[in-house]
Amino acid sequence: MIRIFFKLFFLFLGGYILYLVYKFLTEPLNKEKEGKKSEVIKGDLVKDPFCGIFLPKDHAIKLEYKGETFYFCSENCKTKFLEEKNK
Repeated sequence: MIRIFFKLFFLFLGGYILYLVYKFLTEPLNKEKEGKKSEVIKGDLVKDPFCGIFLPKDHAIKLEYKGETFYFCSENCKTKFLEEKNK
C-alpha cells in the first residue's frame, strides 16, 4: 500500500514539474501575443566598461578616475573595474 502511495506521489510530482517547465517556456510567448510592451526608458545610454551593458545615464553609478568619467551598472562592476586598474 505504501509503495503505491509513493509511486503515485512521485508520478504527480513529476507531472507538476513538467507543467511548471511548460508554463515557464510558454509564458513569454503568451505575453507577446497579448501585446504587452516593454518599458521604454528615455535618456542617454552609457556603457559599463567592465561588463559591457548599456544603461540609462541617470541610473548609472558615476566614477571619476584619472580625469575620465566612467559609468557602472552596479557597485560590484565598479569595484572589479578599480581592482583591474590598480593591479
